Amino acid sequence: MLQGYFNSDDAFEGLLSRFNDEFSEENGICSRLERVFAYLEECAFDSRSRAWKKADLFTLLIELDQFLNVKGMNPQPSQIVEQLNHFYQTVDAAPVN
Repeated sequence: MLQGYFNSDDAFEGLLSRFNDEFSEENGICSRLERVFAYLEECAFDSRSRAWKKADLFTLLIELDQFLNVKGMNPQPSQIVEQLNHFYQTVDAAPVN
C-alpha cells in the first residue's frame, strides 16, 4: 500500500529502514485497510474462491485499495465479484506450459 508491487529484497529493506523506529503512516494505513476489508466482506466471495489464495488475496487487497482509497472509486461489490470470478475461471482454464 505504501509502495505498490515489488519483487525485490532491496525494496523491502528500504521500507524496513524507513519505518524501523516509527511508522507515521499508521492511522492512514489502518483506515485504508479497514475500508478494504469491509468492502471485501461485502463481496462475500465463496469460500473456495481464488480470492482467498494468498497471492491472489494480496493482489486483490492492493487493487481494492487503489480503487477505493487512491482513486476514490466505489464499484458495486457484485460487479467486482462477477468480473473476478470470470477472470479466475479464465486463468484456471488456461493451458499450463
